[in-house]
Amino acid sequence: MDIQRLSTLQASQEASAAPTGKRKGVAADSKQTQRQDPVQISSQGRDSERQQADAVATSRAAALPEVRDDRVEQAQTRVNQGYYDSPEVQDKLADTLARSLTQSKS
Repeated sequence: MDIQRLSTLQASQEASAAPTGKRKGVAADSKQTQRQDPVQISSQGRDSERQQADAVATSRAAALPEVRDDRVEQAQTRVNQGYYDSPEVQDKLADTLARSLTQSKS
């Protein structure tokens, strides 16, 4: 009697493991069905994400070089006055850029 139950159970397991042509989650035309589950993020999770983003932004800002307002104002004035449009300044700028590019490759 126990042997009969065992062989019935084994046959049942083999039958369920055998491929039947139908798979769970696959439509009859073999295209996978699209299912979208809703996602809800708690306010605590959103706050934690904001805090992490703020910490990253703060550390990146701290790594930036100091902004010298007097130099920024001077450059803006020169741009507005056309200082950088003169051929002499453009040549000097081109030379400086060329030197910095060749030095960075070395």
